[in-house]
Amino acid sequence: MSVAFLGTPSAEAQQVGSFLAAFQASDAELNRLYRQGLAASRQATMFVRTLRQSQRAWLAYGDAHLSALYPSNPGSYGTSYPICRAQALTALTDERIAVLRRWIAGMPSRWIAGTPRGDVCTDSSRRISAPE
Repeated sequence: MSVAFLGTPSAEAQQVGSFLAAFQASDAELNRLYRQGLAASRQATMFVRTLRQSQRAWLAYGDAHLSALYPSNPGSYGTSYPICRAQALTALTDERIAVLRRWIAGMPSRWIAGTPRGDVCTDSSRRISAPE
């Protein structure tokens, strides 16, 4: 099944612009959260280092994922390619935003005194406020 646009080329350009704007908004939020996470945990040097590594790996994953979704020359996907690419980028970025929000939320106030009893798998998202 092929995707076809109904309307004029200018309507198509507006659609592309709309999807691109959605991606740019997600990308701006991702960058804001990433900077916020780094700033909030600057005392936790090991966490900052691994967050940076994680972000670089996520960026590489995103590039590889898009290449897997659209392995041919972009021109072979027709005029819908920019919209499809923007939608895929937005979805990936929104997933990463959710991960960063979890980390930034940090330790719930009831756990400030330490790891909750019985929670042996408390990860860095619960500990970033404490320096190593």
